[in-house]
Amino acid sequence: MNDAPAPAVPAPDACDVEALRRRGREGFQKVLWLLLVAFVPAAITVLTTQEPRPFAYHPRQGQENPTPFGYTTSLLLFLVPCMVFGVWLLRLTWTRPEAWAYGFCLVGLTLVGFVLDLLFAGLFFTFENPGAVLGWHVPGLAWPSLRFTFKIPVEEFVFYLAGFACVLSLYVWASEHWCVRDQVPDACRALGPARRLVRWHPRMLLVGAGLVAAACAWKFLGPHGWRSGFPGYFTFLVAASVTPTLLLLGVSLAYINWQAFSLALFYTLAVSVLWEALLGVPYRWWGYQETQMLGLYVRPASNLPVEAVLVWVAVTWTTVSLYEAVHLWWSLDKPDRHRLLLEIAGVRRLAGFYARRQRLGPP
Repeated sequence: MNDAPAPAVPAPDACDVEALRRRGREGFQKVLWLLLVAFVPAAITVLTTQEPRPFAYHPRQGQENPTPFGYTTSLLLFLVPCMVFGVWLLRLTWTRPEAWAYGFCLVGLTLVGFVLDLLFAGLFFTFENPGAVLGWHVPGLAWPSLRFTFKIPVEEFVFYLAGFACVLSLYVWASEHWCVRDQVPDACRALGPARRLVRWHPRMLLVGAGLVAAACAWKFLGPHGWRSGFPGYFTFLVAASVTPTLLLLGVSLAYINWQAFSLALFYTLAVSVLWEALLGVPYRWWGYQETQMLGLYVRPASNLPVEAVLVWVAVTWTTVSLYEAVHLWWSLDKPDRHRLLLEIAGVRRLAGFYARRQRLGPP
């Protein structure tokens, strides 16, 4: 997509696979250092807090709701950026790969959020402040009865759609406008680099299993008082976000515009501090089931579970990495996509046969 003069032709080695990998590693390391610089002192400060900050609203005490329609109006934190960036995106000349990548990510990730609420909201979350929402509810699966009941506020579904749209639109805007010099040229999205970068990483399944095992060890053996239940919310995040994106880690590292990613990540984290830590949890717009959490809490934020912090990092990473992977996939010609899919599946002989049939040369 372009609303500016076409970028210069890339240097001869710009599309070299090793150059793309080196660029990706360096960008990832810079973002990681920025996160550590922000999180390490914050974590140390939080650990010095001995008592959690009290909730600002106690519905069982007959207290008048201090935030009428608070959850509903707070969605403007995501809807307004969507409208602003949406106007800008409508002015662009979309290429087919970019349009497919944007649409696929927005629809796919929103559906994942919907599934989380429809199937697991009754297991992971609580909604104790009816005055903070419109009062329109959607049926969700209740645990342990496994019956669908109307307990999920419709604001939850608006949040997932607007939240993913906000993160994705911010990244695309930053990549195509503010940090355009740092994006990978479209000329590098060819079969040659893709063949060496698009690879399944089955060992990453072991990484996901290791993260869940570590979470279970902390849940059941850690020095805290929340050992009952299972770290279900963390397990869902690993299964739905971390593990799938790690399987195509080579593509994500090579093609992400890391400067644009940094902007999207830290903007999202800043909004989360205001929206969730200062408003949502203290005023009981929503809450978390302790039996399904790890047992690590941010005490100054009214015992906000650490999963609620990690989810914002996971959402940004998943959105951006999936967008770049789909963008690369649709940048290839249809025969190249089929050929690459066969190679990824490990059927190299069939890939070679297909290549000869399509007159693409040897794989």
